[in-house]
Amino acid sequence: MKIGDLIECIWQPETHFVQKQQRAVRMPYNILGEIGIIIGLVQDGRYEIVFPKFGHIHRLASYAFILVPGSRNKKIN
Repeated sequence: MKIGDLIECIWQPETHFVQKQQRAVRMPYNILGEIGIIIGLVQDGRYEIVFPKFGHIHRLASYAFILVPGSRNKKIN
């Protein structure tokens, strides 16, 4: 997968992030089944994905989403 790919989220995270006090903050959006765009690769192997419907960026492992078929840019001659 690469930056710019369209994905469909197939897993719903329970938390958005963990605060400094080690308390989990609940995920404010239901992203299961939503379309997102890969915008980065995080050092730990997760992908940074923007979900335009919510204006939300979330980090997900590759098992949490699938590539939308036919969404990759193809070279035109």
